[in-house]
Amino acid sequence: DKIWSESMNGAAAAASQGLKEHLLLRFPNDVCTDGGRSIDQGEDEWPSTLSGEPAEIYLRWKNELEPKGFRLKAHTIEYVDGFPGDIGLFLNWAVE
Repeated sequence: DKIWSESMNGAAAAASQGLKEHLLLRFPNDVCTDGGRSIDQGEDEWPSTLSGEPAEIYLRWKNELEPKGFRLKAHTIEYVDGFPGDIGLFLNWAVE
């Protein structure tokens, strides 16, 4: 709950500055069951590869924020020797 609260406060601060997304969580690719491959490749089933805290954040977004129109995107934000490293979960509220 503390991490979620801090994340939501960060998102609110980003929105007040006119930004359209906020990094909710940065985590190592080995938290994903496939080492981050499906996220790096933009595959639709990437949420099923999450475990631990990233999976909890995803479920909380799915239940609380997706119904309100918020999107959650996952991107590889760091590469190590050409392979996916850290992953980021980004809350997005831009109108597309």
